[in-house]
Amino acid sequence: MTTSHHLSLLSGAEIRDHLDPLTAVLEDCVNGGASVSFLLPFHPETARAFWRDVADSVDAGERLLLVAESRGNPAFCADAGRRDERNLGVLGG
Repeated sequence: MTTSHHLSLLSGAEIRDHLDPLTAVLEDCVNGGASVSFLLPFHPETARAFWRDVADSVDAGERLLLVAESRGNPAFCADAGRRDERNLGVLGG
């Protein structure tokens, strides 16, 4: 059976609207041993605080959040900071 995923960039408001499922994805990753900059023991409030910070960064135009949804819930997330144009010479761009 093939699982279909829908990819989308979330706004800060959408991140806040999906706080519980995003928290569940991050908890699953960390508790499963993924190396994603968090250490055990890992608490749900730590994940919620992280996602609120991501939402604020998205609102400020500093970061993008790409989410793959399966059956209407986030199944995978990838975030990236936007390139700071002031640093193009340093970054070799």
